[in-house]
Amino acid sequence: MYLQQLLVAWALALGLSNAGNVEVDVTPVQKVIQLIQDLKAEIEAESSSEDKSYGEFKKFCEDTSAEKTTLITEKAAAEEADTATLNDKTAAYEKKNTDIQDLKAQGEKLKSEKETNLKECKADKTAWEANDNELTTAITALKEAITKLKDSGGASLLEVDSAARNGLKLAEALGMVSEKQKDVVAFLQGGDKPWLVDPDQEYNKKEYSYQSMAIIQTLQELQTGFEAEHKTASDEWAARKKACEDYDKAKDGEISTNSDGLETAEQAAADLKAAMAELKTTLATTKKTLKEAREYFAELTENCAARAADFKQRTTHRAQELEAIDAALKILMDEVKGLDKNLHPEEFAKGEGLISVQQWIDEVDASLAAEAAKKSAPSFLQEGNLLRRGRFQQENRQAAAAGQLHEAAGRLESSRLEGLAKDIEDPPASTAGDTLGVVKKMVEDMITSLLKEADEEASNKGFCDTELAKAKHERNRRFSKSYKLGLEIASTDKKRATLVDEMDKLDISIKEDVAELANATTLRENEKRVNKKTIADSILAAKGVGKALVVLEDFYKKAAHNHKGVQYKSGHRPEGAPDSGVEGTYGGKQSQASGITAMLEVCRDDFIHTQMDTEEDEAKAAKDFAKFKSASMSEISGNKVSLKMSKEEFVAALQNIASFKIELKEQTKLLNTVLETLEGLKPRCVDNVEPYEVRVAKRQQEIDALKDAMCILDPDKVEEACKE
Repeated sequence: MYLQQLLVAWALALGLSNAGNVEVDVTPVQKVIQLIQDLKAEIEAESSSEDKSYGEFKKFCEDTSAEKTTLITEKAAAEEADTATLNDKTAAYEKKNTDIQDLKAQGEKLKSEKETNLKECKADKTAWEANDNELTTAITALKEAITKLKDSGGASLLEVDSAARNGLKLAEALGMVSEKQKDVVAFLQGGDKPWLVDPDQEYNKKEYSYQSMAIIQTLQELQTGFEAEHKTASDEWAARKKACEDYDKAKDGEISTNSDGLETAEQAAADLKAAMAELKTTLATTKKTLKEAREYFAELTENCAARAADFKQRTTHRAQELEAIDAALKILMDEVKGLDKNLHPEEFAKGEGLISVQQWIDEVDASLAAEAAKKSAPSFLQEGNLLRRGRFQQENRQAAAAGQLHEAAGRLESSRLEGLAKDIEDPPASTAGDTLGVVKKMVEDMITSLLKEADEEASNKGFCDTELAKAKHERNRRFSKSYKLGLEIASTDKKRATLVDEMDKLDISIKEDVAELANATTLRENEKRVNKKTIADSILAAKGVGKALVVLEDFYKKAAHNHKGVQYKSGHRPEGAPDSGVEGTYGGKQSQASGITAMLEVCRDDFIHTQMDTEEDEAKAAKDFAKFKSASMSEISGNKVSLKMSKEEFVAALQNIASFKIELKEQTKLLNTVLETLEGLKPRCVDNVEPYEVRVAKRQQEIDALKDAMCILDPDKVEEACKE
């Protein structure tokens, strides 16, 4: 029957929903082997899928890298060529602009020179025309004066008009009057002379007569000089005019040539500018394409290298994981498989008579009640009720304190308060008889423990390590207690059956008793042989499971540590790249492995407990058999005494079975509570750590509940916490 309970416990520990009806046709070790084989198949399938996905990704990386390398080379060469061409054209354009500025300056210079020449020629022409006009006027005036003087016989000096006088002034200005002519000229220019006013006056007649011929001669000489001067000036102007016209024509030619050169240069500059603009557009496009290609290539290279490292790491670790799994499987298959079947009674190994724990307990109740009624023994139910009342009845204060802690444990989901409440309901015996003092001491110890725990909980790790260790220790303790209780029930029930059989057969003859003793001896030898093999198989199985555990835990702990220490940067997947199937490092199937190693730990502990309990059972069975043999031989000579003793032993067996059954129920409940505590610690210590403030608040509520319980146990307010 104990095997059924252990399988239920395993199922609860692994989170199976149908824990109450677990069948043992598949043993725990076989189940673990199946889980490991399934895990291996899953890893191999995942590896195959990753190999295929990464193969496609690797080919994409190689093809795209080659394509981008070619593109980058071509675009870099194009950029270099276009840059060189643009630099050449820029230099040519700048030189052409310099030429244009020079040509424009030259054009302005030529125009300025032409304008200056035109101005000078125009001034010269104006001066010539003024001079020509003066000379022409003077010549005409002189001609007319000479004619008048000749016609009048030199008597009409008054006819020499102002025009002639101006000519004389001009002659003086031009330096054309000789020393000989100066008196005549001075005479002719003296317009205010009396003889000029009244030549008939006596005092003028002599001078006038003297001057007449000289005047005409002088005027003629001056005319001749003016005419020569006029011709010379006309000739000079003609030469000057031709020079002006030739210079102007030459400058027009130079200006035209310069203008043509400027137009040609400006057109060349415009062509260069257009070519430069086109080159800049082409170069910008080339640079953009090159930049994008280089960025994509860099991103591709980084991503491909990262995925290659991931693939290598994942492939290597997965291969190591499979090696560890294969090693563990070999150990379990070669050294453990089949041994667990040999550890249990034959009916369970065959998978017969499978029932749930509760059904088994109910059947035991019914069977014990029937046996009690048959032998006119006290009612089993009555015995059970008396036993329960005798076991759980406590002082009112003690019961109230336990109830207070039960309520707080349920509200706070506190396994330790629940456990303390149970212990208060059934406290250990006190040598001094002070049960209440023992209970108060238990409450005080837990308050002290909680306060100490609060002080020690400087970090979540300390809390989690402590709580997990306590919970695991409690789980193993409850497992051990349940196991021993199962053995006690089986052993006591077996003894009860033996006692019933003995009471039925006490009236049978001595021969039948001797035959029964012989049969019991044979059974004992078989039991001894089975126990010896069970112990040996348990040792081998525990060692095998331990070796498999070491192999798996060694790999998964290292894998988890190495995986945790890797800083991974995924980056952006390059455009067009397929899914590599590998991103990030591979730390192994930690979740599945955790469940498998937990089951292996339970199996190992079960084998160890089986060994220890079987050794204890063997010693007890040997002792019991010796007693049975002695009793049987004694009973042959005194059946009545034996019958009386058998009845007493039968009643004791009933009481023990009832007590063991109640305690087994309590231990099963406490075991479930511990398993729930372990499960409850997962979010805090395994999955997501519960916030420190929440733990502090919960612990304070537990302390408050303990203080309330203490005050219930201390109505006289003796305790310090109850005086407030």
